Amino acid sequence: MSSVKVLFDVTKQMCNKLEGSSTKDKELLIDEINTFIDQRDKLIVSIKAPYSDEEKALGKQINEMDKKIQIKFESLLNELKNSMKNVQNQKSGNKKYLNPYGNISSSDGVFFDKRN
Repeated sequence: MSSVKVLFDVTKQMCNKLEGSSTKDKELLIDEINTFIDQRDKLIVSIKAPYSDEEKALGKQINEMDKKIQIKFESLLNELKNSMKNVQNQKSGNKKYLNPYGNISSSDGVFFDKRN
């Protein structure tokens, strides 16, 4: 089997994994995607010219799937950013709830006695 065909199969598996991914198991998804990326990296290095007509057609399909993968990566990255931002907001909200007067730095209501 040619390296291009194996690369096509790995890319297709990665694309299917991204499309059927659930939002709950993000760590598992990221680990699986990292293994796919490592496999693809090794395969891309091993591909050498000249290419047959079948390999050229597979290359075009790989490029199309790669564009879909990039879009999914961007949406996954945005989801992760939003969830991290929500966690930060929850932490600051909890701190404000536990100590509501911690950030007040005014001297309102202070009485100064000027007698000597």
